[in-house]
Amino acid sequence: MRVKRQKRHRKSVRFYTACCGFRQPYKVLCDVTFVHHLVTNRIIPADKAISIVLGAPVLLFTTKCALAELKQHGPMLGPSYSQSLEAANSLITARCDHESHVSAEDCILDVVGQSNSEHFFVATQHVDLRRKLLKVIVSLYILLLSCWPLRICY
Repeated sequence: MRVKRQKRHRKSVRFYTACCGFRQPYKVLCDVTFVHHLVTNRIIPADKAISIVLGAPVLLFTTKCALAELKQHGPMLGPSYSQSLEAANSLITARCDHESHVSAEDCILDVVGQSNSEHFFVATQHVDLRRKLLKVIVSLYILLLSCWPLRICY
């Protein structure tokens, strides 16, 4: 990663750490689309790559609704489905209070909430989810572009 971009990312992370209460190790809530892109672009280990971008250690989370959606719609992903499912199962499961499974997008929005009290970074490739996260007061999301450059958007 370029030094300028890395410096800009670390500066914005420092701002959110000082002003909004984000603490190390940073919690990154991963969407299934992000996990699938990590697997298809062979960015392994994912926690190392994201910790380089954020400049600190990270904990990767997903939700049980996102895992259920991956199991349900996974065969459409092709041959990398089993690898994506294995990678998603290896992540820590964040607590969601849904009786039945809802879409991963709605579940992640519910976990983050209106004020992001758990201080999650959200890692997603889903365009609609990114647009909805812009409305949350304190939210950052991580975006994977092509095969390596991870970007922080706020």
